Formats: sequence, C-alpha cells, structure tokens
Amino acid sequence: MAGLIKDNVNTKLDLVIEKLFCGNRIFDRAMSILNVTFVMNNTVKYIHPKLAHKFPALSDFVSDYQASRNCTSIYGLTPRDESEYTSPLEIFNKFYDYQLELEDVIKEAYITAIDEDDCFTNSFLQSFMLDIIPVTEQIKLLVDKASNYNDNWMAFDHDIKKFIII
Repeated sequence: MAGLIKDNVNTKLDLVIEKLFCGNRIFDRAMSILNVTFVMNNTVKYIHPKLAHKFPALSDFVSDYQASRNCTSIYGLTPRDESEYTSPLEIFNKFYDYQLELEDVIKEAYITAIDEDDCFTNSFLQSFMLDIIPVTEQIKLLVDKASNYNDNWMAFDHDIKKFIII
C-alpha cells in the first residue's frame, strides 16, 4: 500500500531528520570541547542532556510521523566533526547558527506540504515548529549570557543552571 505522504514532501521530512542528526553531532563534539578544553563540567552536565540529546528525540518524532502515514524514513549521512573552538562563545554562536539553519529546513518542509496540499503533514509541522521554538530560545539565551560574561567562563560554568529554561 502506498504511503500517505507524497514523495517530495517525505523527502523534505528526511532532510529534517538528517539536519537533526547533524545537530546532535555538532552538540556532542562541542560538549567534548567544553568538557576537556574549557573544563566547563557544569555546563556540559546541564546542556548535554537538554540539548544534544534533544535532537535525536526530535528526529524520532518526525520518523514516527512518517511511519504513521505509511512512509519510511531515509537517514542521511552526518558529517565528521573535528571542529575546534577558541572560546565557549564561539561554540554557542555555532549552536545558534545551526538552529536557524534547522528552522529553515523545517520551514522548507512546511512550505512543500502546503504546496502539495498535504494538510496532515502541514498540521504535523506546525506542531513540530512549536516544539522547536523553546530550543531556539534556549540557545539564544546561552549566546546572550555567554556574551555578557566577558570571557569569565568559570563564572558562567558556575551559574549555568540559572539559565537553563528547557
């Protein structure tokens, strides 16, 4: 039996999944750098489960939707990440840039669903976008707070719990 999502819409959902797994890779690499290079153990303790692990869970949400519409998910490649950073602020800015790219990929899927008159996927993606908003808000808050700590990373690491909102 054929799936209930048109191929081009389902392909856009696959791209959302791929981008989410790329986010997990970016965050996991950054957690390693924050932990070892910058010795920000508290920051890693709070950010890793709240953000890095969030992306595969969000990916599962998309693939579960695809399955519910009798469509399979194709998992794209995630690139190797050997990123090096000169400061934690550079890491948080990378998170923010990534998050805006993720929003664009989701928006493209949403627009494609509208163009294809796929009301169900459109509705799913509207709900999904609402789940993404707090993640973007959290990442933007990290960027803003990191900017205000003026390279006092040990104070930032000490205070991290105060600005975890998800």
